[in-house]
Amino acid sequence: MVRRFVIVYAMLTGMVLSAQSTNLIVSSPVDNPPLREGVVSPVTVQVENAGPGAAENVRVSMTLDAGLTLVDYRVDLGSGRMNGTTWEIDRLPAAEVFVIILYLRPEAGTSGQTLQARYAVGDTHTDTFVIDAAEIAIHHDAPERPVVAAGGTLVVRQSLSAEAASGVKVAVTLPAGVSAESVTLSQGSYADGVWDAGHAARRFGHPWIEMDLRFDAGLDGQQVPLVFEVVEADQPLPAEPVRSAFTVAVGGVNLCATIQADRSEVMPGEPVTFTITVADTVPVTASDVQVPIPLPFAYQSHSGPGTYANGLWTLPDFETSAQIEIVTVVDAPAGAYLVEPPAVIHPRSAGHCDPWGAAVVDVHGAVNLEMAVQEIGGPIGMIGGQTQYKATLTNNGPASASGIVVYDSLDFFFTVDDAPGGYSDGRWTVGTLAPGESASLPLTLTLAAPDYADRVTLDFYVAGDDPFGYASYPILMRPAGVDYAAAAHVD
Repeated sequence: MVRRFVIVYAMLTGMVLSAQSTNLIVSSPVDNPPLREGVVSPVTVQVENAGPGAAENVRVSMTLDAGLTLVDYRVDLGSGRMNGTTWEIDRLPAAEVFVIILYLRPEAGTSGQTLQARYAVGDTHTDTFVIDAAEIAIHHDAPERPVVAAGGTLVVRQSLSAEAASGVKVAVTLPAGVSAESVTLSQGSYADGVWDAGHAARRFGHPWIEMDLRFDAGLDGQQVPLVFEVVEADQPLPAEPVRSAFTVAVGGVNLCATIQADRSEVMPGEPVTFTITVADTVPVTASDVQVPIPLPFAYQSHSGPGTYANGLWTLPDFETSAQIEIVTVVDAPAGAYLVEPPAVIHPRSAGHCDPWGAAVVDVHGAVNLEMAVQEIGGPIGMIGGQTQYKATLTNNGPASASGIVVYDSLDFFFTVDDAPGGYSDGRWTVGTLAPGESASLPLTLTLAAPDYADRVTLDFYVAGDDPFGYASYPILMRPAGVDYAAAAHVD
């Protein structure tokens, strides 16, 4: 919504324009964001000359209410300068605009206040604004996996974040059976379950509290809740509670598995060995741990503790870690196979595991076709410049390949100036390649990427299912008209 007034702009007061034989209008060309205490926000004002003549020596005098600070400004369109509290525009032609972006910050103590902006041109127009409260939040930093042995200790860390807040107090709720062995603070004081943090401002970092908590043996097997809540501040708090709440599994285990493959590229019929490791981040003995391990290839053998049968690894007694190696033989079609870390089954497992650690195995087809792209001369990455590239396709065997067709994506960013026979409209017909044989496609191209592109790629891929018949060559864009030395990369 565009609000238009005669010499009017929100958050600026006493704005006056002086010009002759013109129709000048001040407006907000965009919806400005709400102002929040302690936060620098852009506020846009536009001066438009509706004509009929040009405006000379336009002066915009402005006054900000107490509590608002002009941090910076930017002239977005037009010409002008700031002289004290007056914006000076030497000349504003008819049908043109002068846009100024002001970066304003409501200072501490203004949240919840009602501010009036007055605009005076004969009559006085008043707008009313309410400054939003400063944002404040409390975050759970550690531990990543809240699991502890019964009778053991756990270090818990929480931090505050706010644009600008003062008088901040955080209530810490520890249930029966949980006690603080020690408390470490980045600032403030802690007494009787309350952390008096004082001020919190993002530009000065995040205040934190770290507590070494002991969990009694009587809590074994329980999910114990911990709550850290901001209960007081000099500024109004949000309607919703500002808190960090989580549970700690007492006497639980945190069994996590990772998986690795000894080979990432294989052919059908070749072996692949998967190594699965289960570790417990809490020093608690566990029994009857089960790990389902679905694998994409045929099982051959295994070695490791416990038993493994029908894709299920069982560990009757488990303490810290265990590892099993499973040998498989590839009996699957060509493609890329992602083997996720298996989930560990145990009644007391907290399940706070890193989702990364998967194994990826690429299976070649009956033949291994490998693409490569290289630059062989010409200016690199210059729009309108002519460059030469060579795409090479190699059959790494073990069998001959026939009916080979290679496609590209050159039409998105290039025009093809010269290409040999067998290439037409993004399709390169290779035909047959014996094991060890290669075919090359030299291309002379003109880079025709759009101005907004910062990099482009040469992409070639072989029709079919073989995942290795693909190559991509990145090109970093460079401005036209700059004299770059030609680079030659010839075999």
